[in-house]
Amino acid sequence: MTAPDARRTTKLSTETKRAGDALRDYGANEGDDLRDVLGKVALLFDQLSRAQLVFTEHEETYRAHFKSVRAREEAYAQLRKTNDALAGKIDAAERTLAKTSQEHKERETRERKLYELRQEKIGLENAVAKVRPHMSRQG
Repeated sequence: MTAPDARRTTKLSTETKRAGDALRDYGANEGDDLRDVLGKVALLFDQLSRAQLVFTEHEETYRAHFKSVRAREEAYAQLRKTNDALAGKIDAAERTLAKTSQEHKERETRERKLYELRQEKIGLENAVAKVRPHMSRQG
């Protein structure tokens, strides 16, 4: 339920409560039978009003929970995407290094870069491993 829907439901609850009160007041001046019936109708309106408020609270709670789940899923997807992109960089660096001769002046720099990429990949894999169990417990 969106925030405007929650406001509308809250407003409806307030109006329902006022309508029940107005019926009770009207019945008080219209005789015993109508007073009795409208008093009970007013009581039902009051209960309906409270139920609408509880419903609104639950809907807002569900909405907040699902937003949180969506945010975690998006963060997890971004981690996986970054991890996959890094794997591609490592593959490219490995291919480049394999083509480089032992005497090439850039070899040491390329080896260091490959080492750094692998270390970064290990860190990302650890982050993904920490998040993955939490993703399965959301539902």
